[in-house]
Amino acid sequence: GNELVRLKNPENLQEAATYTHLSLHVKTDKPDGTLFYLGNGQNSQPRAKRSREGDFMSLVLRDGYPTLLINLGDGIEEIRNDKYVADNTWHQIIIDRTGKTVNLEVRTEGEPDSIKTKYLQGTSSVFNLDQALSEFYLGGVPDTADIPLSQRDTMPFIGFLEELQFGGLPVGLWNFHSHQGKLEGCQERDSLIDIPSGRGLRFDGTGYAIVSKERRDFSDGISISMKFRTYAKEGLLFLIHNGGTFMALELRDGHVVYKFNLGSGMTQLKSNAAYNDGQWHQLRAALYRNDADLTVGGNDSVPASYRGPETGIDATDDIFVGGHPSFHGHMEVTRMNFEGCIEELELDTRLVDLHKTKEALAVTIGCPPNVARVVSFSAESPGFVAMPFMDLTENAQLTLKFRTKRPNGLMFYTSNEDHSKFLALGLRGGRLFLQARPGGRAETEGTYDDGRWHYVTASSYSNRLRLDIDDTLKVQENAVEPVLIHTTSPLYFGGLPPGVQANPELQLDGRTFFVGCLGDSTVRGVLQNFAATADRFNAALTSCPLPGPDDDDVSVEETTTVTAGPGKHSPSGPLPGCVLPLEPALDADVTPESGLRFGNSPESRLEFRLPTDLANSLMEHSTISLEFRTRHEDGILFYVTNSNKVDFIAIFMKQGRVNVMFNCGTGPGLLTTTDVYNLGEWHSLEFSRRGQMGVLYMDNTTAAQGSSQGTTSSINVKSPIYLGGLPRNVSSQVKNNLRGVTGSFPGCIRKLEVQDRQMLRPRVSVGVTGCSQKVETGTFFGADHSHLILYDSYNVGKEMTVELDIKPRRPSGILFAVHSNNQKDFVLLQMIDGNIVFSADNGAGIIKVSVTAGNLCDGEWHTVKAVKNKNIVSLAVGTASNLAIGRGGVTATDTANPLYIGGVPDPSKTRAVATQEQYVGCIRYLQINGKLQSMAESTVHGNVQLNSCPTI
Repeated sequence: GNELVRLKNPENLQEAATYTHLSLHVKTDKPDGTLFYLGNGQNSQPRAKRSREGDFMSLVLRDGYPTLLINLGDGIEEIRNDKYVADNTWHQIIIDRTGKTVNLEVRTEGEPDSIKTKYLQGTSSVFNLDQALSEFYLGGVPDTADIPLSQRDTMPFIGFLEELQFGGLPVGLWNFHSHQGKLEGCQERDSLIDIPSGRGLRFDGTGYAIVSKERRDFSDGISISMKFRTYAKEGLLFLIHNGGTFMALELRDGHVVYKFNLGSGMTQLKSNAAYNDGQWHQLRAALYRNDADLTVGGNDSVPASYRGPETGIDATDDIFVGGHPSFHGHMEVTRMNFEGCIEELELDTRLVDLHKTKEALAVTIGCPPNVARVVSFSAESPGFVAMPFMDLTENAQLTLKFRTKRPNGLMFYTSNEDHSKFLALGLRGGRLFLQARPGGRAETEGTYDDGRWHYVTASSYSNRLRLDIDDTLKVQENAVEPVLIHTTSPLYFGGLPPGVQANPELQLDGRTFFVGCLGDSTVRGVLQNFAATADRFNAALTSCPLPGPDDDDVSVEETTTVTAGPGKHSPSGPLPGCVLPLEPALDADVTPESGLRFGNSPESRLEFRLPTDLANSLMEHSTISLEFRTRHEDGILFYVTNSNKVDFIAIFMKQGRVNVMFNCGTGPGLLTTTDVYNLGEWHSLEFSRRGQMGVLYMDNTTAAQGSSQGTTSSINVKSPIYLGGLPRNVSSQVKNNLRGVTGSFPGCIRKLEVQDRQMLRPRVSVGVTGCSQKVETGTFFGADHSHLILYDSYNVGKEMTVELDIKPRRPSGILFAVHSNNQKDFVLLQMIDGNIVFSADNGAGIIKVSVTAGNLCDGEWHTVKAVKNKNIVSLAVGTASNLAIGRGGVTATDTANPLYIGGVPDPSKTRAVATQEQYVGCIRYLQINGKLQSMAESTVHGNVQLNSCPTI
């Protein structure tokens, strides 16, 4: 009755600002209880710029009816669904919110869906959550939680919850931050089992699928057939290869391109038309002897002949669909993964089951109906979207988010027939404005063309105009005359079509087209689905390609030819005076056979679903095998357990030796190798157990054997299987089962098999990359506000010595920083235009010393040593050194804030920081007061790779 869990916050938490989608399955016979609570406490002080106290969303049962309580900043509102769910059967409850429009849906097997919709009052439309401070409770709320709900609405839930999803991604119910009471697993539901329609996959632009060639032979030719649907201009549809030979299907500027090189040079066939219109298209490509053919639809056919003795390709077993996990090595073939749907893939007239992949990432089974929440407009191809007319005569409200680096542009426009009356939202000189005629104009003082997402509620009332931006700024102007617009035109987003001229009172000087991204828009509470209209031009309905606010500016030409999907970066060259590129180059030698590198982040790991049949087969006997390579001493290789954490199998390294610990329920057994295996070579590992007896084989030779304690001889385990590491909350609970080892495996792993079954489809991937050999020891800091917190609170005192090696890729950046609460006392080490500057303040004024030691950005390691001894600071860089003496009398630096490495959260608000540039490059061998520091357990922010430094 008092069981609850606090879940770890989903990694996509802050993406829920304007669009929130959450679903879960519930089964209970109790009429009251709290299903979940997500939000900020009343007295929380969120660090995020836009966080606001009190924003929350809570789903409760009242008298058996699902009731959503929500507060976006204008007070708590309730939405009750009229479907009774306390009947001890499974129901799915879905919450879908865009702006202020909220749907609460209940699905029940064999019954019509029950949907309740409400348009929230007020002007707040942003769900402000903080990744670090917001709290996500399931099944109840602890008494200590400071939340604004009545006792009835915080009652514990008694029943079963299953398959929680947030933003379309699964949330592990057992991967919790903390819990209260005794939790038990439940039998999987036997109703509401979604069987995806169609034979396809949905790709989000960041992933791929790998299927097996099976027994197909392409050496004498190949025929390929598939259906696809997309709005993307570019992306990889299909690839098979072997060495330098390949065969690929891709999109370029919306055209289908068939490319192949069988050994005598590349041949290319390109469709006549573009097909990125969001409709389904049939594609056929064939190769036989010296003839090739590409056909899209029924009429667009392109035949070709090619020279050479080859008749086909001896491809590897891996067939790549929708993308590639790393750099495939063929410069002629796009490196951009596909965003859209692919189905009915046939090879040599045999259907390929896309639901049975060897490996897949960022794909969804089935192709759901088109809903485009985001639309993008480029500078070289201005465009617009025209949505159906809505009467906005008075009291109209528009919500949307936008992102741009251009100071001028029209985001929204609607008018009457002769444009004498209109309502418009846009940017002029970077300032956001809402203008109505009749009515007037409301405009911000600040600018919003910084490349970040901004969230807007624009309201036109009969007597005033109002803008709410990011839920922190309100601009309101009284109307100079009543706002009665009587619009008749479509709702235009991003610009106007040819022949439509905006009212000159807008004073846009012809700069009516918006360049950037618009999304999650509602007009009078109605979601604007940009895919639902054909009246659009040069409007990309894919994820926002705009570079972030801290990305290096690139020209329009570079933007269009080197576009990258979300979470990827376009290749960049070295900065002036630097040898290594700002962003590490992709390693062309990495293949799926290279394995995967773990340890890039503190909780780096893969999680695999353990099917029931496989879990049952592990009970009496177990066989687990993998290959690994590392130069480090400690790290978790493999872990699986059950809900009570008693039965388990753990494989890990400690002091360079491989350890296996397993427990059948009455006491653990431990196997430890005599030899060490951390010299950077590949090793094969196999653990075989029958009953209580276990044997560890290393490189096909018996390395250790032993038995578990007690009388029981079967192991009961369940999902997930962890590879390469554990979530922090799990590792802290089971560290005794790992002999104190809690860190992720700092090295490479490949070929995991459980009961001789290959594990190829992880359901969770955190901090895992391809296993490149072009790396060395150290920690890499990327360009996007990357830094780590070595200590949450650190007091420098009278003396401090910091020594570290650096290999920068940028001549300026912060290496080390710690300040007092009021920033009066501090110690700071930074690079300024290639010079190292060390400064400190004990409270009597800044003491600063700098050293110029040649080009530090030369691609080599450089040792920096900074010493603060009372009121003296000294600095050595290589063989160059200098010192400075400050005012006497005050000798201690009284700091109590976090100790930052590689950067600080906000350089502009950090005392004595002389550069806004973030450090980019590698750091190794960090010592403080003579003690070598481990950065592997630090708190990481941004793009930090903890255990490896790229050399390219």
